[in-house]
Amino acid sequence: MPLVLALMFLRVATYNVHSCRGLDLRMKPDRIARVIQHTRADVIALEEVRFEQAEAIARQLGLAHVFGLADILGGHPFGNAILSRRPITAWRNYPIGAPRREQRAVIRADIDLPGAALLHVFGVHLGLSGNERRAQTARLLSPEILGDPELSGPKILLGDFNELCNRGPVNRAIIAVMRRKNKRTYPGLLPLFPVDRVYFGPRLSVRAMRVDRCWRALIASDHAPLIADIEIADAAPGINPAQDR
Repeated sequence: MPLVLALMFLRVATYNVHSCRGLDLRMKPDRIARVIQHTRADVIALEEVRFEQAEAIARQLGLAHVFGLADILGGHPFGNAILSRRPITAWRNYPIGAPRREQRAVIRADIDLPGAALLHVFGVHLGLSGNERRAQTARLLSPEILGDPELSGPKILLGDFNELCNRGPVNRAIIAVMRRKNKRTYPGLLPLFPVDRVYFGPRLSVRAMRVDRCWRALIASDHAPLIADIEIADAAPGINPAQDR
């Protein structure tokens, strides 16, 4: 009997929400939630989000979520979050900050997909200086994080890499082990730079990608959401989370 390869389709997004402070200087998590709802994504990585904002957004949308602390800014726990329509079975936060700089972190969420191995989703926000980003990228690719041999499922890396072009050292290092898709997302009102990216490992492919430029997304943050439709090999046939949104 010939081998039949089953496929699953999943929509992912990465969104730097700028503490939910829009171009009108109003801090509105509910507005960010409506932008996320418009993306119709199954899995969303958020950067520059406060703990209480991530909770409020997830509650408004009815999504599972985890928050990874990077730093305390203005008295608020601040970092990355992952939101998901599918159950999150485990998660971990990895500090990758440099001394005397704003602290950074990588968050990992293991997401349960029907009939498939766990999907390992990583959300990251790298630093502003080149030396800082290079050191953080080396840590990101180490056996402790992305290279962890115990993570046997497919991997997606989402986030704001703070690298203004695709020829930089961060991208060159990551594409040695993963493939990349991105578009210009920053600044959100008139995107010039591809700082927000989707990297994906074996058994995954990107079938479509777009930047959400609905009117609300243009003012909700200084970044625009980046959305990718991912095809996952070896998933159970007949089950497609992207159809039920």
